[in-house]
Amino acid sequence: MYFDSLQQLIWMNGHGIYVWSSFAISAVIMIGLVVKPLRQKQAAMRNIELQIKLQASKQAAKQKEVADAPHS
Repeated sequence: MYFDSLQQLIWMNGHGIYVWSSFAISAVIMIGLVVKPLRQKQAAMRNIELQIKLQASKQAAKQKEVADAPHS
């Protein structure tokens, strides 16, 4: 194995801070690239559901208005 101990793996001859920080930053960015679109999709689906409900309630109100109107 390249490193004799876990401490050497973490330290990497003084370069560990750069290696592990770049690894962490890359991991956060890649996770964000997955999470953000999923959240946007959920928000869009909620918005569509609300629009459908609003449209249905408007249509029901309009039908009730027509039904309640006096017939001449």
